[in-house]
Amino acid sequence: MNVEHSKVVRFSTLPAGQACTMPCIIHGHTLTVLVLLFLIGCGKENENKLVRPSARKKSADQQIAAVPDPVADAAKPSADVAPTTFAKHFVGSQACNACHSGIADEYKTHPMSHSMFATSQGDGLEDLSTSEFTTLPEFSYQVESHDGKVFHHERRTSGDGELVYDQAIPIDLSVGSGERGRSYLTNVDGRLNQSMISWYADGPKWGLSPGYAPEFNERFERRVTHACLSCHSGRANPHPTDNDRFAEPAFHEHAIGCERCHGAGGEHIDFHQAKPDIASTDPIVNPIHLSSARRDAVCTQCHLQGRRRVLQVGQSEYGFRPGMNLSDIWVTLVKTEGVKSGTAAAVSQVEQMYSSVCYQQSSGELTCISCHDPHSRPPKTERAVFYRQRCLQCHETGKTECSEPLTERLKISSADSCVACHMPTFGAADVHASQTDHRILKQVPQQGRSENPDAAPEIIVFDEPGVNLSDDEVNRALGVFQAELAYLNGDSKLAQQAVQVLIPLVEQNQQDVDCIFALGKAMVQAGQPQMAARAWSTVLQIQPRHEDALEAMASMMHQTGQLEEARKAYEQLHSVNPTRSRYLGRMAHVMGQLREFPKGIEAAEAALKIDPSLALAHGWLSEAYLETGDTEKAQQHAKMFEKLTGTSKKSSE
Repeated sequence: MNVEHSKVVRFSTLPAGQACTMPCIIHGHTLTVLVLLFLIGCGKENENKLVRPSARKKSADQQIAAVPDPVADAAKPSADVAPTTFAKHFVGSQACNACHSGIADEYKTHPMSHSMFATSQGDGLEDLSTSEFTTLPEFSYQVESHDGKVFHHERRTSGDGELVYDQAIPIDLSVGSGERGRSYLTNVDGRLNQSMISWYADGPKWGLSPGYAPEFNERFERRVTHACLSCHSGRANPHPTDNDRFAEPAFHEHAIGCERCHGAGGEHIDFHQAKPDIASTDPIVNPIHLSSARRDAVCTQCHLQGRRRVLQVGQSEYGFRPGMNLSDIWVTLVKTEGVKSGTAAAVSQVEQMYSSVCYQQSSGELTCISCHDPHSRPPKTERAVFYRQRCLQCHETGKTECSEPLTERLKISSADSCVACHMPTFGAADVHASQTDHRILKQVPQQGRSENPDAAPEIIVFDEPGVNLSDDEVNRALGVFQAELAYLNGDSKLAQQAVQVLIPLVEQNQQDVDCIFALGKAMVQAGQPQMAARAWSTVLQIQPRHEDALEAMASMMHQTGQLEEARKAYEQLHSVNPTRSRYLGRMAHVMGQLREFPKGIEAAEAALKIDPSLALAHGWLSEAYLETGDTEKAQQHAKMFEKLTGTSKKSSE
């Protein structure tokens, strides 16, 4: 994807032509900033940048304190009123069952109620007896259960069929209702990694997890982040200091439950136990009483993934509470391309729905729960009738009726299903893509077309109805995203654009860790490693255990030959997270360059315990053991290198 000339627009819920595209201008900065801009050759204005001085986003506590007073705002008919407070005492879904048993029983049939669970308490949907499969000739995989635990195996054989290793990893958590499939997680001291093995309902069959290529993948070390699990879990228990790590227990409630949509329930229970008078306000949130935008935000907190969701300053992935706007927590850069012309398909349901004529002509009153019951899901045999009745609320006789004759409609669906014609299903490119076309088109065009194949891709900011993001908020999200893309793709021009965007924002808030870290990434790609190191050092002063900053620092020191500094950084990184094989492997390489072979050998051997497929670690160890005079171990690792690569260590040099 060529992003360096990409346009910046706001994805609006208004009809085309009413979305806001703001101009940009760089105001006067301090001498330091001007020198930095000169050093990296960023003297001209950035056409992708939207800048205007504005107030920063408030913290979560400040938001709660500053929420509008519904009584004072009652005379404002257009006011979008949030709850005056957000309940904080979580009690879990089981506490709701005593009074709401009917809804609780109904909800047990909904896929969301099975979003995550302890694997040892599985429902038996997967057939372990058919779990063995192969990818490349030398790789085979299997799932087995014994002693109350489930284990995932990867087995590797050499070219002559000899077993090289059989690694079995205990599985702790299952993710997914099973309607489309399931993935599985390991928990090592609060760090959750995805298994390379997943189960797919289509078949059903076992296979490599989404995004895993047979010839090269992250094996059992794909980190599962807070951003991911904030949607797949009911209530997580994040680690107090380490990002993307969990405390014990990792989850207070595994599956999505009542409090994800209604807010914390403790105050609600106390309220009713106190037998309040009729004029009192129940602290529980019922989304039906929220504005349409805040009501949809309860759903879009998980169902609007976008290209990138950038946390607002001071927020966390677990900060959303029902009654908030989505933009209180995230600025979302959506991946919509072709929505305007109606040719986009594999994007999120939210983007599709907001682009639909039905939504546009409902003045925003069409929301997710206009069609979906969040407490239950109709059986497959009843879905056509169920959703047709939803459509007929607006399209009944005497209103806007279907123009297709009934006889023709019945040829397509004996139940006269509206969805069959106007919301067809299609294959999705990834697990987060829409499976049902939510554009609700009168006529569904042929898929796979682009609005303009030669046009530069747009970076589109999702605009919530009734929410006006400041230019600083938009610029910050854009700059972070640009820096990440530049760092990933080696794009120096895009990196310079990101630097232009991020520097004034860092000057405004020198505690904005995410923004400073992204600036460091952009500086590296813009050819300013010293400036990058200063940025990441600042991050580590604020958050000494910031794993990504530690890895970035260690890697850069290693690549630039600053070996003593690289060793210190890798040692600190390993102390923060001792479970990453790549940290240990790189540490071993640095130790070897420093001629500290005993420490390097210790690190490389530890890396192989985590990932026995590391052929380069075996190759390095064969040389390191020779340096220390241990020829027997040197030969052992040379043989392992040959089994894994098909070439001898001697001939590969």
